[in-house]
Amino acid sequence: KTRLSLVVLALGNLFLGALKYSFGELHHPDALMAIALVILALSPAGEVFSLDDLRRRMARAAGERAFIPFRMSDDYSAFARWPLLTIRWLFALIFFSAAASKLSFSGLEWMNGYTLQHYLLQDSLRWGSSLGLWLSRFHLPVVALSWATMVCEGTFFLVLIMPRLAWFYVPLAAGMVFGFYLTMHANFLQYIALLS
Repeated sequence: KTRLSLVVLALGNLFLGALKYSFGELHHPDALMAIALVILALSPAGEVFSLDDLRRRMARAAGERAFIPFRMSDDYSAFARWPLLTIRWLFALIFFSAAASKLSFSGLEWMNGYTLQHYLLQDSLRWGSSLGLWLSRFHLPVVALSWATMVCEGTFFLVLIMPRLAWFYVPLAAGMVFGFYLTMHANFLQYIALLS
C-alpha cells in the first residue's frame, strides 16, 4: 500500500500545513516539502525496495516454490527519475531566486559582510541565539560566509547540467541551511531532508 500511504501522507501534510497557517504567520519553507510529497505520491514509488515489492516477490516465490533473486536491472521504469529531477529543478529555482533577491535588494553590498552581520545580530537577538550573536562579532568570517552563501545559491543550478556536482553542492547547501538554523533560527530543516 505504498502509493496509498504516500497519498495519505501528502494530503495529511497539506491539511496540517493549512491548519497551522490558519492560526499563525505564513512562511515559505513548508511549501517545498508539500510539493515533494505530492510528487512522490504520483511517482512509481513502491515498485522496488519496498514492502509491496517484497510481498509481490514472496507471493510469486511461494507460487513457483522457488527462490527468486532480486536484480535491479530487471526493474526499469522510464518514470522513476522524474520526481528526483523535479525536486532538483525546484531547488535550483529556489536557490537562484534567493541569490537574485539578495542581489536585487542589496546589490553587491550583500557580500561585504555587514548585511549578513546585521541579519545575524537582528535574528540572534530576536530568537535568543547565542551562536549567532557570537558569530556576528567577527567580520572576516561573516564575509566568507556571505560569499559562500551567494556562490552556493547562485550556482546551484550547475547540478542540473553536471549531476556529479551534487556531491559538492548538496552537502554545501545542507550545511548552509543547518547553519542558518543554528545562528538565526531560520527553520528550513525540511530542505536538508529533501536535499538528501
